[in-house]
Amino acid sequence: MIKELNHIGLLTPDMEESKRFYGDVLGGTVIRDHKDAQGSLFVYIQMALGVIELIRVPPDAANTGLAHVAFLIDDGKDLDGYYEELSGKGFQFTLAPKSTAAGDGRLAFFNDHSGVSFELIQREENIRIRDLTNPHIESFLHIAVCASPEAAKRCDAFYTNEMGFAKDGNRYAIGADALELFVTSNPEVLARPLRNISFGVRNCDETAAYLNSHGEQCSEIEPREDGSRWFNVTRKSGERIVFIGK
Repeated sequence: MIKELNHIGLLTPDMEESKRFYGDVLGGTVIRDHKDAQGSLFVYIQMALGVIELIRVPPDAANTGLAHVAFLIDDGKDLDGYYEELSGKGFQFTLAPKSTAAGDGRLAFFNDHSGVSFELIQREENIRIRDLTNPHIESFLHIAVCASPEAAKRCDAFYTNEMGFAKDGNRYAIGADALELFVTSNPEVLARPLRNISFGVRNCDETAAYLNSHGEQCSEIEPREDGSRWFNVTRKSGERIVFIGK
């Protein structure tokens, strides 16, 4: 069903500041910028193989930060067929199949068992640039989804069966793309189940010092069980970015 994890949608009330952080500071490359008379409506910024779609919202918007995960369906597959199949299995579509705003394909949105908004895209063009380099980000590691124990069991079955991900512990992968599922009963966490984006970096100390020098507030660097280390940055829009490295 799924060819790749195509991008992660992020609602921002300050498009220029978000472009500065993901583009200028983190070294991402703008691969698409769709504008109207007031400026950018949505911008795709690629870092390693990860793509973030910045979506402009009003300054007083109630919901900002990580908003959805978009998947490109297999070549030659029919979006309407998946829409009918998933609707028949009880999935709630918040947007039925329609043309994309850029006119380069078709899309639909539905909620998975965790409450995260999933986007399915059907198009011939692959927007991701395979050999793109970045001075700060070595790899896109995963997008983290949180779910209650009951919802996690249903997510596990959905990710491995309908979505076709390969499971390894709490990691669900399609090629180099991955989603990690975390089980929790914390109501505050479950209210925002799209938890964070994780990027691989060469050295945590160097990356944290670099981000601090650009006005970002980094958490303490902590060890991981596999011998690597990690820290995070929480943005004003509400998204949490995790950096993992030596």
